Amino acid sequence: MGKAPARIVWACEAAPKDNPSELDITPRREKSSISHFGFLIECVINLDMKKVTIYSKTICPYCDRAKLLLKNKGVPYTEINMDGKEEELKALKDRTGLRTVPQIFIEDHLVGGFTDLQALDQKGELDSLLKD
Repeated sequence: MGKAPARIVWACEAAPKDNPSELDITPRREKSSISHFGFLIECVINLDMKKVTIYSKTICPYCDRAKLLLKNKGVPYTEINMDGKEEELKALKDRTGLRTVPQIFIEDHLVGGFTDLQALDQKGELDSLLKD
């Protein structure tokens, strides 16, 4: 029998007035730490999932989409930001044959980029790949 999903409460503070699209989303353990201007999001994360690693860059819409897809599914992931790591990025590209980020791995299995991840999800194959 698998582990019970972990429950994490996310506190979303009020957005800054100068940029209403920015929210401070921080994991909190207690509801009392949230101001009266915030709201709560409860996220269920399944700890029975395989390790997911995303190699990304800061300015990368496809990286953002991949992270959002995983977050919405409650999939924890490790992000390795490749900004300023040209030698490491070259080694990754040589290893995978891919020339862009994100590059997404489930354990040691290369999934590909965002469109590959999305296609697996739409076909219903992603969940089985993630299960431990």
